[in-house]
Amino acid sequence: MYVTRIASPRLLVIIAIVLGLSCWTSATASAQATGSIRGHVVEARTGSALAAVLVQVESTRQRAISDTDGAFVIDNVPLGPQTVVVSVVGFGLVRREVVIAAEAPTDSRFR
Repeated sequence: MYVTRIASPRLLVIIAIVLGLSCWTSATASAQATGSIRGHVVEARTGSALAAVLVQVESTRQRAISDTDGAFVIDNVPLGPQTVVVSVVGFGLVRREVVIAAEAPTDSRFR
């Protein structure tokens, strides 16, 4: 008859701690691999703020709607060059290339 030895509870706790630390490290690393974009959307001729404008990062699901002051913030944007697309009914589509850095939010003003 064969008896299967079950790992000691102490070993299981050590394995759980190691797995937990590796998951935490992965989450921390991925959190550092993003930046943010903040800015304002204004009407080109008058400079008036435009509310309810869709601002999105092309090829991602990151997007925001501008508030009554035309301000918007998009978090968790992948680092590096990105294309931001701005659209609102009654105005043309605007595309702009921006470079996202981890150190500080990327500021953009769309007209």
